[in-house]
Amino acid sequence: MKPLVPPDAYYQKAAQGWLELGNYLEANAELDQITPELCVHPDVLEICWEIYAKYKHWGACVQIDHVIINGDPYRPTTLLHSMPASAPGKFIPTWQPLPT
Repeated sequence: MKPLVPPDAYYQKAAQGWLELGNYLEANAELDQITPELCVHPDVLEICWEIYAKYKHWGACVQIDHVIINGDPYRPTTLLHSMPASAPGKFIPTWQPLPT
C-alpha cells in the first residue's frame, strides 16, 4: 500500500503523537481530519486500533485487524494486535473468520 501523503500524513503523524502522549481524544480528532477514502489505510487503522484498545473495545479491534490484514497481509503488527483482542485465554488469529 502506498504511504499517506500530506496533509493526511500530517494528521496521521499528529494522531500518533497524541497517542504517545496518552491523549486519545486528540488523537481521534486528528484522525477525523483525514480524507474519508484514506480512513482504511493500515497506518490510520493501527491508530484506530490503539484508541479502541484503550477503551477495551476488543470486537472492534479484531474487525480492524481483519481489514488491515486484507489490505496488507505482511504487516507484523496485525498478529500482535490480535492477541489481546481475543477473549481472555483464547487466541483468534486475524486471518480466520470471526466466530458467529
